[in-house]
This record gives sequence, C-alpha cells and structure tokens, in this order.
Amino acid sequence: MEFLNTLSQKEQDILDEEIKEQLFSDWLGAMADEGDKYLEQKMMQFADPELKKQYNKHYSLEETDEYYL
Repeated sequence: MEFLNTLSQKEQDILDEEIKEQLFSDWLGAMADEGDKYLEQKMMQFADPELKKQYNKHYSLEETDEYYL
C-alpha cells in the first residue's frame, strides 16, 4: 500500500470509484445468473423499510414466502 499512500486524494477517489463500479458490475452479473427475480430481491435487500413494504405488497409476499423482505 506504500504506492497508494503517495496518491493525491483526488487520485484515490477516482481509483475508489472505479473499484466500486467494477465490484458492483461483478456482483450484478453474478446475481443476474440466478435469474431476474433473485436479482431484484437481492437488490431490494438494500432498500429502506418502506420500499421493502412496497416490494412485498407488489408481489403479495408474506413472511413465510422465500422472497419476502
């Protein structure tokens, strides 16, 4: 990490953003391999509680359902 410590904050921020984008792209691709419904549910796990309620209502999900959030 010695070299990374020599970078300016702007350079570090750019590198961080590129890493984030690649990791998200990789994660999204891996989840998409499982199917659209699985991908959507995994993405919705990061949503706020109100959005999760809307998701559950949209699909008429109950606590015993596999994709319930």
